[in-house]
Amino acid sequence: MIEKYKNTYEKRWKKSSSENDDDILVFQNPENISQFFYLNYNKIINSIIDKKNNNDVLEIGCGRGTASLYLKTLNPSFNFDLMDFSENAIRIAKKNFQALKKDATFINSDIYKFKPKKTYDLIISLGVLEHIEDLDRIIKKMKSMLKKNGMMVHMIVPEKKSIQNYFNWFNKLFYHLSKEKKKEWLDKKTFSKTSDVFRSYMTSHEFLDKFTLQGFLHSSKIEVNPFPTFTNLPLNFEKMIVKVFKIILVFRKYLFLKKRPFECSEIFSRAHLIVAKK
Repeated sequence: MIEKYKNTYEKRWKKSSSENDDDILVFQNPENISQFFYLNYNKIINSIIDKKNNNDVLEIGCGRGTASLYLKTLNPSFNFDLMDFSENAIRIAKKNFQALKKDATFINSDIYKFKPKKTYDLIISLGVLEHIEDLDRIIKKMKSMLKKNGMMVHMIVPEKKSIQNYFNWFNKLFYHLSKEKKKEWLDKKTFSKTSDVFRSYMTSHEFLDKFTLQGFLHSSKIEVNPFPTFTNLPLNFEKMIVKVFKIILVFRKYLFLKKRPFECSEIFSRAHLIVAKK
């Protein structure tokens, strides 16, 4: 991650702790939108990865450590290294792992400066690669950290038109109506993403091409998340919206026979997963 954005993320994670936004891990029955999104991202990632024993896993830009903690709980034999250049993020991730009595190694480092002591079976990231300006360099470095037949799964949220565009007015309205402003690190146009950081405009196809050109010939993309983010909502209202989201997933699964109902078309997707095999 580029050094000039470090202060933005340090403030973001520090604020996260004061707003009780530092632990969004659930395994079922999410009550807020962040829990709902990450539960479904984690479910898809867990369904994709290899389940052989003693997997060595690296999460880049771990933030709260939500994805790694979810995977560690479901796959106890996995060995996790969590890396983030934010000291506050590492502190939060450690606290979340300790709360569930799970072990991991925590690394406070920029990916550019990171010098791994081993190679990995699996490298994951969620909401990181869209913030990398020199993506080719990072893909090359991640490839060097993978074992033979290793895999990478990256959840990417680029700057794109999505379902969110139809609900930005709603977020603006509730921001101005709310007496207690929450998540002030969010941009003031959509209230759905971190402001003051680089965010790529590349399409999912262009991201996939980047991996293919680096030698990941067995790569694919999965469009995910057809749901908008709503912020500054009263808690009970947010719980109601999450219930609506869950009902929509049930309809998509059983009425439209979607095996993974959180997947969707590129037109509506908020994010995509890149699955790359060495």
